[in-house]
Amino acid sequence: METQKLKALLIRPNELPIEIEIEDKLEEYQKLVGGYIETTYISNVDDVVLICNDEGKINGMNPNRDIGHDIIFGPFIEIGD
Repeated sequence: METQKLKALLIRPNELPIEIEIEDKLEEYQKLVGGYIETTYISNVDDVVLICNDEGKINGMNPNRDIGHDIIFGPFIEIGD
């Protein structure tokens, strides 16, 4: 069975977002964010999911972006839901 490919934005701290194409697999998400994943949404936007490192705040990752209700630490992926 072929894995679905997704277009996404990879957003690293202090860098401009870059468009990437990734496989829709847990291991791919974990590799890109550097550990266990957590999903969240931007305030007032329901059709975009953010995938970030679940432990980014406690494991010393750099602050990345303020998403209205929280600050994401470390790299994260933005995907249309």
